[in-house]
Order: sequence, then C-alpha cells, then structure tokens
Amino acid sequence: MTLSNTRDKLMVAIWATGTPKQFLLHLCSALHMCKQMGLDMDYADALMVLEAAYCQLDAAKTEYAQLVKATKKRVKDQKEKGANLDPDVNATSSPLTAVKTTCKEAATKVKEAKLAITTLGGKPFKLYRNLLSNKARQSWEKVMKAQVTKAPWEDVFRNTHTKTPTKTWDSFCNCIMFHLQMVFLFVAG
Repeated sequence: MTLSNTRDKLMVAIWATGTPKQFLLHLCSALHMCKQMGLDMDYADALMVLEAAYCQLDAAKTEYAQLVKATKKRVKDQKEKGANLDPDVNATSSPLTAVKTTCKEAATKVKEAKLAITTLGGKPFKLYRNLLSNKARQSWEKVMKAQVTKAPWEDVFRNTHTKTPTKTWDSFCNCIMFHLQMVFLFVAG
C-alpha cells in the first residue's frame, strides 16, 4: 500500500495463520498502517469539526431565539401603544430571515460532519478486515457483529451499554482488544 501524503510504501501481509506472537506482530503492523495512513488523526479532526459545527448551531439558535423574543416584545409594545405596526417588526423581517438561514446552514454543517465521522469511523475496520484471510475474518466478523451492530453490548472492561454503538476509532480499538482476546483464549485453553 502506498501512502498518498508521503508516497511511502507499507507492506503488511494478509494474516492467515500462525503463532500468537506472529499474530500480535501482524496486529501491530496493521495498527501502524492505520496510523501511518492518518486514519486516527482524520477521525480526531472530524470530531473537532463536528464540535465546531455544534457550537455554530447553538450560537445560531441562541441568536434566533433572542431575535424572536425581541421582535415579539416590540410587537407587544407597539400594540399596547395603539400604534400601527412597523413593517420591520413582523416575522419575515430581514434580520430574522438571515438568522434563520444561518441556523439552517449550521444544521447542514452538523449533518455533513456526522456523515464524515461515520465514513471515517469505518475506514480502520475495513482496512483491518482486508488484512485478514477469509478464514481469519470469521472471528473478526463475530467481534464486529457483537460490538458494533447490536445493543446492549459489553466493552472490554465488562461495562454494559444500551445505546447501539457506531464505528469509531475507540470502538475499533475495543474490537481489536476483543479480537486479541479471542486469539489468545485459544492458546490458553
């Protein structure tokens, strides 16, 4: 595999069978490849983008709520005075429309950031799966099915979670740990 950012070539064999020590070395090589490809940093960057998008959305919602409140107060004040309503005060005023548009744009950025996280979260799973032979994939598929697709699920520390998990860098590391435990469980038995 050639890294796009440095043009370096990384060679990792596809795991078929071997000793636990060889499997551990293969696992380290696979994790090294994930990190060299920047999959961990890309995921972390996507999380920061999502956090920034949520902050922008919260700020836009707050600004919209304050503007609506101020608009309602002006309408109420004008009604109490018996004056004709100022056309700038109605709900379709340009500041209100601009803030509403900002809210929609911020919500769109949040959706895009969530999609990016979902996409980036799946890449290490796919890479690791591709580095296993068809026979070796069976145990990996069992781990993934148990850890990433159903609820409730139990993490490496035996904590039970009720929320359906997603493919993240942390869930990838947990799946790797369970896969290691499966391989070394057969050795201990």
